[in-house]
Amino acid sequence: MEAMINSLVKEHEFLVIPGFGALLSHEVLAYFDTAKGKFVPSTRKLSFNEFVSQDDGFLANYLSRKESITHQEAILKIKAFVLSLRTDIAQSGSTEINGVGTFGKNVEGKLVFEPNKNQFIKDEWYGFEPIPVKLVERNNPVVSPMEAVEEVAFYEQQSTETTSGSIKWYQWASAAVLAGFLCYFSFFWMAEGGSINKSDLNPFVAVTQPLEVDPTPVETHMEIVPEEAMASAVVDSLVVEPEPKEEMIEVQKIVEVKEPKYYLIAGAFKGRKQAQVLMDRMKQEGYTEACIVGVDKYSSKYKVAVQGFDDQQLALKANVDLKKIIGEPGWVYKVR
Repeated sequence: MEAMINSLVKEHEFLVIPGFGALLSHEVLAYFDTAKGKFVPSTRKLSFNEFVSQDDGFLANYLSRKESITHQEAILKIKAFVLSLRTDIAQSGSTEINGVGTFGKNVEGKLVFEPNKNQFIKDEWYGFEPIPVKLVERNNPVVSPMEAVEEVAFYEQQSTETTSGSIKWYQWASAAVLAGFLCYFSFFWMAEGGSINKSDLNPFVAVTQPLEVDPTPVETHMEIVPEEAMASAVVDSLVVEPEPKEEMIEVQKIVEVKEPKYYLIAGAFKGRKQAQVLMDRMKQEGYTEACIVGVDKYSSKYKVAVQGFDDQQLALKANVDLKKIIGEPGWVYKVR
């Protein structure tokens, strides 16, 4: 049974031992600790939560398939294993699951878990230790003032002297215009001296023609319009179409809810139903803002957050109070 639990803890992030508690394992990525000024490498942490002890059927199903026994026989075998753990704690004060860690009780009578760190390492970060970093002070470059440059305007003086080519062109144009006027006046002066263009029409002799008047009288017809038609025409002309009213459209203001940067996580589960059980328990313990953080590309588990924070240091301080309630410290999850 101990070897089976050790194997399942390495493969899964959440394992419930019915009637005893739940083992939670999660990987903490590398980060920079601003308070201590150190780069902290990636680690893997294993914790225990005695409040989550309801049987989810996972361990019993795995045991029945592994040892080819019935589901009921697997449940009885798990109960016997849990009874042996509690008996060892009552008699000697502590017990151990090989490859997982040691269990004991504190002054308040709650279970305390000390994980076996040698079993939870990876080749990617094995041997890495926190590295202190010293901030480099950079001096701002001194910018020398630029010298003012005086702008000098240059003006080109245009010459008023005309070239010989332009003088000749104006002379030829003046001669052509003068020749045209002379031809025009000489033509009309020659026309007045001859008799070819004389007209025999006397404009002062008017041609009169008698006007004939038709004696037949012209009849005029006047159309009488009824008063009712006149009144209806006046009313129609006075009808005023109502002006369209402008409709007031109420615009609702959309308030954006800011998501916190950090969450204090009490546990992570593969199924949402298991996470719901822990979230309800945390709300009963006084964490009214407890919620479930869904899966993303960085983690495939449903994480139960007791509270959200914008400052990482506040989240680490709140972790101390969480440890007093669930028996083990939680972990801070950064939203990416």
